[in-house]
Amino acid sequence: MNIGERITTLRKEKDISQAELAKRLSVSRQAVSKWENGGGYPEITLLPALSEIFGVSVDYLLEEITISQAVYNEMKAAGSSGIGLEPGERLTVESLLYALMLRSDGIAASELARYLAGSEEDFVELMNQKAEKMGLSNTHFENPHGLDAENHYSTAYDLAILSRYAMNNPLFAQIVSTKTVKIGERCIVTPIGR
Repeated sequence: MNIGERITTLRKEKDISQAELAKRLSVSRQAVSKWENGGGYPEITLLPALSEIFGVSVDYLLEEITISQAVYNEMKAAGSSGIGLEPGERLTVESLLYALMLRSDGIAASELARYLAGSEEDFVELMNQKAEKMGLSNTHFENPHGLDAENHYSTAYDLAILSRYAMNNPLFAQIVSTKTVKIGERCIVTPIGR
């Protein structure tokens, strides 16, 4: 059931307020209002997965991040490809999440890590804590973008557990099954959209 269907179903309950609806769906009241007024609100579909791991509210998905020259230079030097993000470009957290999840964009990964945890190092620490909590004993992260590093490793088994965990959230599954998405001025077509 997508978020719109969930809102419609819960709205059928007698005398449920927007505040209560937002609380039950773990979204902002503004998100519910926008959806109910026909504006849609695709970014709320990201909230459950983000809230569970990082405590990010839907309001943060609309925040803009400026691509830094330092991150751009680091990722270009490492040979990271993606969607062609440029220094000085401003994109929402939501757009960077799509770039990361659908095109493995290293610049997006680094900028999101800095935004969510304050630094890439602190984000990596959060990732390793999550891996340990999940029992991924053959996984260790050294960076947020997945580029090769000496102590950055996992096994097919651990990745299967991690994937199953992520895919248990139907809304997360919806995101990773996106066929096309507009990010800035780019229209990204994923391999499943071809």
